[in-house]
Amino acid sequence: MLAIINKRNGHYFQPAKKSFFDFKCNIIVSCVSDIRKDWLETFLPRIKAELKKVKAKEHTIGDDYLFQCGILDHGEAYTNANMKNMWAQIEADEKRWKLRLSLYSQFFHQMVSTIEAVTVQIMTLCGFKEKRFDRNKFYEFKGVQQDRIKKLEGFSAYDKMYLIWHFIKHNSLSTYTALKANYPEVLVKFKDEDKERHSYKQGNLAIFYVNFNEALIDELLNGVELFFKNYCRLVFEEDYDIAQWNYDGFFLNNVNNEIEGMKNPLGLPDWI
Repeated sequence: MLAIINKRNGHYFQPAKKSFFDFKCNIIVSCVSDIRKDWLETFLPRIKAELKKVKAKEHTIGDDYLFQCGILDHGEAYTNANMKNMWAQIEADEKRWKLRLSLYSQFFHQMVSTIEAVTVQIMTLCGFKEKRFDRNKFYEFKGVQQDRIKKLEGFSAYDKMYLIWHFIKHNSLSTYTALKANYPEVLVKFKDEDKERHSYKQGNLAIFYVNFNEALIDELLNGVELFFKNYCRLVFEEDYDIAQWNYDGFFLNNVNNEIEGMKNPLGLPDWI
């Protein structure tokens, strides 16, 4: 900070921007941070809570109508209860599996859609006037070569996120093939004897083939955040670390905090 301030021309230092969100990198990284906060504090706890509610019905000998009528003896009723409990557990496991995939995929849709929306917003602020957005336009924005974008650290997470999103949106063989060719680790791994029976066919619901889990969401959010920091450095010539303080509001907040400390040393709220 001092190194940059000392390069000033004149007596006073003039920050590069007026407000925190005048930096494009702060807009997009704050968006990713908000998504991560919502995921950890709201969505993930709710997903875990809902999954715990799905429990198998417990059958006992006393519930068996045939035993109560004297048709089955004690041993037969015991076997019957065990069989019913086994099938109830299988049914509960399947319900829990489908619910988990549904909740994860819904969050994933919202996550990527929000990131894309902010991406379009930033490009529009910087002169993007086309009515249709796609990633090639994003990669080539401001005349930057695609190869330079794809070599940025964090790009693989950004690319992986999009390929998963395209697959669960379109449920097509082409999107499955693209995901498998580039990031096969995110697909569900079937046993060798089940591979042919469970091989993806166009029109199959894609969420059943993606291995959604906490680690995947964390990996993608961390990687995408890093990618956008590097993208903004390359395309908009913004340094994320410098963008955390090189704006008017940062210095004004510090001054106002000092004034508040003198006027209100006990830190009482305004309404008291």
